[in-house]
Amino acid sequence: MNTGIVVGLAILAIAGLAISRSRESQSFYTSNSLFVAVFSESPWGQPIAGATVTVNGKSAVTNASGAITFTYLTPGEYNIMVGKEGFTMVSYTGIIYVGDNYYSAYLAPI
Repeated sequence: MNTGIVVGLAILAIAGLAISRSRESQSFYTSNSLFVAVFSESPWGQPIAGATVTVNGKSAVTNASGAITFTYLTPGEYNIMVGKEGFTMVSYTGIIYVGDNYYSAYLAPI
């Protein structure tokens, strides 16, 4: 086999692998994610760490910044519930769209 052909095939194989990996990494950016930020109504705007956020039955707890992200959601209608002991609970029904989605919840102290 001609050396030029072997080198050309090797370059094509490497380029194909790079394109394949590039597509894999792009799927992260189209994961249909929901970012939820939880804040206090009093004092206004303080993040609430440790709040439980439930999205269609799947629960997670907010981090020190009062945030949590749910990823790889199927577009459609979702029920979102947010609460923490000592605060009111809020619920919201909304639509998750393709791409990144954001929701801010404001909880009032009890």
